[in-house]
Amino acid sequence: MNSSELLRIRIGDSLYCRQQAICNGGTQLTPGIVTGLGKSFTLYFSYSTPNVISRVYVPPGFFSTSASSGLSNGGIFTGNVGTDLQFITVGAVTTSLSFNRTSYSTVIGMQVSGFVNAGVWQPIPGQLIGNTNVRFTVDTLNKVILAGLSATLTTGGNTTPAGAGKPLEGWQFTVTLFYL
Repeated sequence: MNSSELLRIRIGDSLYCRQQAICNGGTQLTPGIVTGLGKSFTLYFSYSTPNVISRVYVPPGFFSTSASSGLSNGGIFTGNVGTDLQFITVGAVTTSLSFNRTSYSTVIGMQVSGFVNAGVWQPIPGQLIGNTNVRFTVDTLNKVILAGLSATLTTGGNTTPAGAGKPLEGWQFTVTLFYL
């Protein structure tokens, strides 16, 4: 974890503390209060080619119970599910997905890890997350679009999934979304 990530966590804690009026002076959380901080979900992804996401694992509870049938239970999905999970294909490229009717309303951050050529999981560098690289957009409550998820950016170009005996066997990259 670098200093930018620590600062982001500290600011998030401070804002939440103030919003919930549970500070013990300043911006420190009152000891003993369980606040529900850390609402996050990690999704796992695989490619069929470097620019085509072929499947996604969505954890239970990521989608609300009002989402299309079966989504709130989570699972592995290989195609569109109603209008709530959409694999966005432009030409022959599928590096974007849309998630509608999520349980929480607003994504405030993301972290991406990839299974890189050296055969290990690593977070992608921060400079690869932004408006022209790996990114998320939120234009409506309870909706997030992930875009720019090419193998070049997420795994350093590696197209081989994690093998037997490796963490997250069969997957190639993860996206953890942080919610306010």
